[in-house]
Amino acid sequence: MEFTVSVIMTVYEGDDDLHFKEALKSLIFNKDFISEIVLVRNGNISSSKIQSIKDSKRYLNLKEIILEQNIGLSKALNIAIQRASSDWLVRFDSDDLCLSNRFEFIQKKILKYGTQYDVLGTFINEFIDEKKDRSMIRKVPLEFEQIKSRLFQMNPMNHVTVFYKRSITFDNEDESFYPYIDGFEDYALWVKLISKGYKFRNFSDITVLVRVGN
Repeated sequence: MEFTVSVIMTVYEGDDDLHFKEALKSLIFNKDFISEIVLVRNGNISSSKIQSIKDSKRYLNLKEIILEQNIGLSKALNIAIQRASSDWLVRFDSDDLCLSNRFEFIQKKILKYGTQYDVLGTFINEFIDEKKDRSMIRKVPLEFEQIKSRLFQMNPMNHVTVFYKRSITFDNEDESFYPYIDGFEDYALWVKLISKGYKFRNFSDITVLVRVGN
């Protein structure tokens, strides 16, 4: 690999057992392009989820962080960042699916754009129940000036696709990279980073299938 890449993700008891298992499986298909996965167990989780983690460790370099209590998504993500060791960090939710070429795509984009931009993302395909139905595409603005101009009208990044330089996580006065605003932690992060002068870009490729509610 040209660059080392860490996946940061969390899981909690409210996540569906089967969806979580499928999410981990989608990472296995990408394993040749992933240095490590930093997974925070945010409070107690089911034995089924624990077994899925154990099974995944046979194929993945999975670093497991166990929290006795659920501390919220923002704080859990910040713990994952602190434990990650790669040049770039990749966000992934515990009930979505990576396409099989997602991390090869990420490596290529870092190689081409990594010196120009700090935060990169893509389009997503949303689906309800059946992942074969891929008709719902969430598009986001591509160029940085478009991302900035749309920031207060919409969330201009699909957070589950985002990958960013680990070095930008050190630029914090309060040692919390993700703002402590559960439910809006990603949007608040974009506002924070853009205000600090970091550069963003999206690509029109689809790299993640995202479950949405009915």
